Amino acid sequence: MEHLLTATYSLGGIVAAFFHLPQLRRLWTDPQSGKGIAGASWCGWFVISCNSVAYAILVNGDPALIWMNVLNLCCQACMLACMFRAARLRRRSEPAAASAPSVTVRLLPRPQPTPAQQALVRLRAA
Repeated sequence: MEHLLTATYSLGGIVAAFFHLPQLRRLWTDPQSGKGIAGASWCGWFVISCNSVAYAILVNGDPALIWMNVLNLCCQACMLACMFRAARLRRRSEPAAASAPSVTVRLLPRPQPTPAQQALVRLRAA
């Protein structure tokens, strides 16, 4: 029974790694698709996977668990690399002015003071 669980666990890890491929492919071919992906989540999962690899190597020692976690870690590293690449390509493709709102300022001629305003200014000056 233990061998069956080890085999299905290992196979499940390999299959789970392949689930990264559609997202990796989409990010690679369409950098705009990366706007909707939370980079903080992927960074968190990557750090947790580093911990899982360390646990598998240092505590558990099971080769199937080690390789499955290493494979998952590699997939997550590829995902992060594709996300950073997509962000860089998006920044290059967007014009520099797009980051700041464009404002058109039109200066109007200064209105001339009315005779009443001119008289008021003269009274204040005196």
